[in-house]
Amino acid sequence: MDDQPPRFGVGPAISAVVLVWAGAMGAVHVIWYPTFAVTGPLRIGFAVAGIVLGIVGVVLYGWGLRVFNRARRADRLATTGPYARCRHPIYGTWIFLVGPGICLLTGSWLLLTTSVVAYVAARLLVGREERTMAARYGEAWRAYRARTGRFVPRWV
Repeated sequence: MDDQPPRFGVGPAISAVVLVWAGAMGAVHVIWYPTFAVTGPLRIGFAVAGIVLGIVGVVLYGWGLRVFNRARRADRLATTGPYARCRHPIYGTWIFLVGPGICLLTGSWLLLTTSVVAYVAARLLVGREERTMAARYGEAWRAYRARTGRFVPRWV
């Protein structure tokens, strides 16, 4: 049996959970509008924050994807760039930057819960990916895991 990790890891499963949740919350937002809508000057603040988070997130996501793909092609563990401090920067950027950015742009308090659901789904599912990496890379993975954060960079 090939111990190569799946190309997309648990990302599609996390995405499925998030999309179902976001769709349901979006429907609730529309049905009970304006109950969960951000209005007035706060709406502009939400939009600006959403744009900033989205731009920073997309840049970090692209960087992480590039580093990951290079490491994958070389059949080695990704430990440089954003991976130097964080084991799952691609998931982290979606959970903490891009996803919340999109939700802030919608102007819905309710949709902000999507980031919490994304985090919980990732926490529940990413262990499968980490077990594969431990089996594949052994001690190198364990040392890497000890010095990095899971979704958020570890600086100490």
